[in-house]
Amino acid sequence: MPPVEEELVVAARASELSRWYPFTSHNYLRFAADPDFWVSAEAAAGILPGAISFEKGGPDDNPAFRVWSGQLLGTPDPVLELVTPDADAAVAALVRLLAAESRPE
Repeated sequence: MPPVEEELVVAARASELSRWYPFTSHNYLRFAADPDFWVSAEAAAGILPGAISFEKGGPDDNPAFRVWSGQLLGTPDPVLELVTPDADAAVAALVRLLAAESRPE
């Protein structure tokens, strides 16, 4: 596993994100409530409304982690919440975002 992805996975495993099912798609790390999210539309609805994208060569050749709210490729478009070179900060931001999404109104 390349260093940028490994840094992100290690940070996610050490956080509250470890209670969900991780999956990657290109350069995104996303999470689902059910391990069978590819099987049916009902299970796909369990994909959590947030993700972290990453690139290996951001500014000054540092990694760049981007935290997004909403569903990728969904409507409305996802919203960029944070850009950081720190995987731990990106994971913490996604944890806060998902906690806020799951609070009853």
